[in-house]
Amino acid sequence: MKRKAMARRERHWKKSLFKLARHEFAKALHSAKISHWDKFVAEAQGKDLFTVFAYTKPK
Repeated sequence: MKRKAMARRERHWKKSLFKLARHEFAKALHSAKISHWDKFVAEAQGKDLFTVFAYTKPK
């Protein structure tokens, strides 16, 4: 019985670590997308201005 309980705890622990890592990765990805978009908009010139307008105009 002890082995089964230990295995169950270990699976739960690994699943918790996976969820935490997935959450941290999603936060990092979201932050990177926002900073990349802000940089793109700030440095937009020429044709890029039309691209920004196309992405931001209401549909």
